[in-house]
Amino acid sequence: MPADQFATGDEVQVISGPFADYIATIEKIDADNRIWLLMEFMGQKTQMAVRPGQMQLTK
Repeated sequence: MPADQFATGDEVQVISGPFADYIATIEKIDADNRIWLLMEFMGQKTQMAVRPGQMQLTK
């Protein structure tokens, strides 16, 4: 899915990598099409960058 299919505030599920199956919220999309997610991990809010192909919108 291309980065332009996502928007700030969307809730997404990570589908690949070490955080597969985590649910997160899109915090921002940068000029390099990296999508910055905000997720709760081990009781703390954590920011991480992913590529659009590593996630999908939640239903």
